[in-house]
This record gives sequence, structure tokens and C-alpha cells, in this order.
Amino acid sequence: MQVRYITAQHSKQTLHKMERTYVIINTSDIGDIDFDAVLQDSPDTLRRSIDGTQALVKFEGETPYFLDGKPQLGHQETLNLMATSEWTEPNELN
Repeated sequence: MQVRYITAQHSKQTLHKMERTYVIINTSDIGDIDFDAVLQDSPDTLRRSIDGTQALVKFEGETPYFLDGKPQLGHQETLNLMATSEWTEPNELN
């Protein structure tokens, strides 16, 4: 039987690799966010769509209760969305 020891460094790397999840919400729902449960720390740190009607929330681990049932995006899907004209000014896309 092989015994594998987990070092603090390995544990830290594993935690660092935890996948982030992203959710788009309506800005009218920002007041529902528990900022202790997401990676942003206030409404001011949320990325908003160009027209200001939507915001991006990101978290790691369990889905916060206030985001239950909302569509979730992975990292690449979020990058693709952020590269659209709804989220990035047209002159920044080129």
C-alpha cells in the first residue's frame, strides 16, 4: 500500500485550482448579493455590461443561495461573452 502525504504546498495548489464559476445577473438584483459568498467585495467591483443592465458575479465552490437556478458559465464561456460588444466597448475589441 502506498501512502501519499499531502503537504501544505500541495493543498494550496489544489485550492488555487478550484474552478471559478460565473453568473450574469440583472443589475436590479445586485442588492441580493451576499458579498461574503462571492469573489467581489462590493457592488463597485462587479463588471457591468456596457448598457449597465447586467453584472458579472464570480464564486468558487458551492453555489451561493442567491444564485441558485441562474445559468452558470465556465471561464472560457465568460471570456467569450466579455469579448462581445455588449460587455466591451467596440474600440476595445480590436
